[in-house]
Amino acid sequence: MTDRSTNEPVHCCEESPTFDGEAYLKFPFDVERRSYRWWDSTLGGVVRLAYAGEREVQGYSGYLFTGEVEPARTGVRQVPGVLVGRKKTPQVLAEEWYSNSGIELVVDRRTGRIINAAIGPKKTLRAPGSKKDAVVLLESGRVEFTRRPSASRSSWRRRTATGWRCSVRPLRPGRRRWAVCSPSRASFSSSGAADRSRTRRTLTW
Repeated sequence: MTDRSTNEPVHCCEESPTFDGEAYLKFPFDVERRSYRWWDSTLGGVVRLAYAGEREVQGYSGYLFTGEVEPARTGVRQVPGVLVGRKKTPQVLAEEWYSNSGIELVVDRRTGRIINAAIGPKKTLRAPGSKKDAVVLLESGRVEFTRRPSASRSSWRRRTATGWRCSVRPLRPGRRRWAVCSPSRASFSSSGAADRSRTRRTLTW
């Protein structure tokens, strides 16, 4: 639960997992031009996002907040020792590390709703006690999500560094959820086969 005025968590019900900060799924109402404490669920901690001016998204102006996450240990994972350079050890508890090279959130100044989000996450494994990454689990220079400020408020657009642009339509009773995708070279039909003449693919999640 969050306070309706400050948007900070209200720890009333022994919730699990807990979170902290002034912003999580959204910012408080009447967003100010200052830094905010943003809860990063992957980090399991708060990240300071600084106000960086205004930015226009599809003709709609919002406040831009930016920040980054320095490499931090977030947990452990049991893996074969050979994966992290411990060839003589069958299994080791490798350290999980996470960083984010750039967080950019464009926020509606009145409601606190996030209308555009861009991140640069990286997750790696290290041998116990090591200061070097041994395995890269996830790395993206920039992944961007934009919410359209249009009449179809439940429609989302996802843009990635590979050039894909997809608008996911809302789920309706008795109908499947689907997306209209515009990849850089070829589109995919509902069967998943390459088809340059079509851009619609039925999704089943």
